[in-house]
Amino acid sequence: MDNSDAANWQICGASTGVIINGFEVKGTPGALNSGGGTAGPAVTIAIANFKFTPKEVVVAVGETVRWVNAEAISHNVNGSQATYPNNPESFVSGAPAPGLWQFDYIPLTAGLYDYRCDPHFSGGMVGTVSVYDPLSYTDFALPRLRLTNENGSALYDGVPTTVTGVVHGVNYQPTGYSFVIDANNVGINVFSFDPGNYIVTSGDRVKVSGVIDQFNGLLEIIPDTIELLSTLNGLNTPRNVNEIKEVDEGSYLYTAPLVVDSVSNISATGYTIYTTHQGGAKISVRVDADANIPFGPEEFSQGSIIQAEGFGTQFDNSFPFTSGYQLLASQISAPEGIQFLESAAIRMEPNPAFESIHLSSDLMLQRVEIYSLDGRHLLDQEVNNTETEIGISHLPAGLHIVKAVTDQGIWTSRLSVVR
Repeated sequence: MDNSDAANWQICGASTGVIINGFEVKGTPGALNSGGGTAGPAVTIAIANFKFTPKEVVVAVGETVRWVNAEAISHNVNGSQATYPNNPESFVSGAPAPGLWQFDYIPLTAGLYDYRCDPHFSGGMVGTVSVYDPLSYTDFALPRLRLTNENGSALYDGVPTTVTGVVHGVNYQPTGYSFVIDANNVGINVFSFDPGNYIVTSGDRVKVSGVIDQFNGLLEIIPDTIELLSTLNGLNTPRNVNEIKEVDEGSYLYTAPLVVDSVSNISATGYTIYTTHQGGAKISVRVDADANIPFGPEEFSQGSIIQAEGFGTQFDNSFPFTSGYQLLASQISAPEGIQFLESAAIRMEPNPAFESIHLSSDLMLQRVEIYSLDGRHLLDQEVNNTETEIGISHLPAGLHIVKAVTDQGIWTSRLSVVR
């Protein structure tokens, strides 16, 4: 047999009479693989423990979806249009039955298919099959396009589709495209190395036709065309978050108060502010030079407090894609009505300290707070005087942030506690 001949590597489809785990083995023993047959399923969905796994699958038109019930409990697969009128086609495995059985379905029409197990759907035993046409653009809702598996991989990676939304912010890739469109505070990055005719303008409502892609965990659509639908649309109110997660990627966000830990990755393209939210989460704020934020990295001192608006993004260059979430800043400022004081405005001694610290100032000290570097609130003491003694014997050794609230603004400093 010539192993270089592709004809000798066909899938076997001839019956052998050998049954393993309830399935007949196909093959042509002692002969060339000439029995014919069809390709295996594009995806196999396990029916077990009263759920379909995976619950959400994505296939192309003409690919096979297979369900396998390997347990002794009666289940079925019901995607009929009688049950789900919006399904493009009907598919039903039959009446509920215990395993072992399998059911194959080949969708021929693009769209979203819902299905369920009739005896157990009330307990959440439901699923979806998203079917796309590789030769055209299949519309799916943006929240669905954002779905990932447990490893952070995008389910719709490689799917040609359309996304409509309002441009929020600027183009972060002037030699091409990198900008966010947002629909009801669910967004996606539009990315291309090649510049097109469309000029990115915040407030434009656009329709992007292209292919879903994932780069270092970040979901993007690579545009084939960008159609301008309208201009001067209102922007969404940013969603207030105290940490950035997968669900926030691509969304317009606001977060505060943030205590600056450090500033690094400084280059001509921008810099990164590493912060701790008062709730304890670490949040990286990326300041891109193209965002035209009127602050340099030297203006963010350690321990200062900021608030930021921008877009949830991700840069995770290792699999699985479950970390590296950032805020791509569009605005950075101090909390409204708050002034930051110079370090000389308040004197704190000793530092390092063991049992207590003494703060004094020409200003009226209203309150003194102490935080750990991970944002935990460790002390809050009313003062209402120009000086005060603060006991710190209960604090753990290490660096802490001292914040003093005065009648003229806020003062912050690092404190080293020794034991």
